[in-house]
Amino acid sequence: MSITVKPTHPDFVTEISGVDLARPLKPADRDAIEDAINRYAIVVFHDQKLTDEQQIDFARHFGPINSSAQKARHTGIKHRIASNDIADISNLDGDGNVLAADNKRRLDWLANRLWHTDASFRAVPGALSMLYAHVVPDEGGDTEFADLRAAGASVQRCLWASTGTKNPAYSDVMYVEELIGPETVNTMPQQTMMAFKEHGEVRPSLLENVEGARQVLRDLAALGIDMDKVTTDLRVDGVKLFADSIDKLLEEIANKKKQLKQGSVGAHEAQLGTLDGAVNKRLEQLEQTAVVRRIAEKDAAPHRIQRGALFRVVKDEAIHHLDGRAFREAISQKLERAGCIVTAT
Repeated sequence: MSITVKPTHPDFVTEISGVDLARPLKPADRDAIEDAINRYAIVVFHDQKLTDEQQIDFARHFGPINSSAQKARHTGIKHRIASNDIADISNLDGDGNVLAADNKRRLDWLANRLWHTDASFRAVPGALSMLYAHVVPDEGGDTEFADLRAAGASVQRCLWASTGTKNPAYSDVMYVEELIGPETVNTMPQQTMMAFKEHGEVRPSLLENVEGARQVLRDLAALGIDMDKVTTDLRVDGVKLFADSIDKLLEEIANKKKQLKQGSVGAHEAQLGTLDGAVNKRLEQLEQTAVVRRIAEKDAAPHRIQRGALFRVVKDEAIHHLDGRAFREAISQKLERAGCIVTAT
């Protein structure tokens, strides 16, 4: 019997028949199911008879399974389902009896009556949810599904990051040309971007030879290479590197903030007091004579600010109000705000 995919909506729902999920999947059937999962928000399999172990085996065809958060929240009680890979969303206790209306575990599942995305609370949300009903009531118990993508919402795009070619034996645009497809973003070093602009080819390469790519994955699995584990480890290690980096940055900022509060490092600011008017007058003279512009234009005319010329404007003022260091800093701040280049001599 060959597998059949029958859409009931162009993008939203499809039904799959001609496959027994209780039996090991053929590679072709597994790929057809994955194609349907990637295209449709909901995939329905009718008339399947599965044990818990068979459901888990089927789910593992599409990636690692997140353990149920239910047991982590409700400890010290008997659970109806032994496996940590299945979440029991029924209203039955560990002995199959109906839970009381005020039971904490039953109240915990009331959130399932609201609109939600499964496992969205996790740091890395689950890609799929697989629901299996052992008994379907004649009425009630309806579950509604919504697909924001089908409703026109923006799709979270796949990001290829830092796709420069490290090995000079390969094409310098290999990781750009071969990663072009719908709803994707590629960030690359400037050198790679310029190379692609010069001799890169734009084509929907991600849609090419998909079966060949799947065969490569099957060959790797046959050699004992678990690509799910490889990519999971890569993601976890990559996130840790970014997290460690931002933690170090925040720690350094906190230390610098603490030092600034203690006054041990950082910039100092001083007020000129009665000298403010005289200094402002001198700065206006500098502006009128276009000192900053002449410096920028490398004008050879004399325009150096002589130490004596600046101090003459304040020689009769109450210089003793500021110590020498604070006075110099205050004057420097005034000059810098006026666009002058201040150098120590």
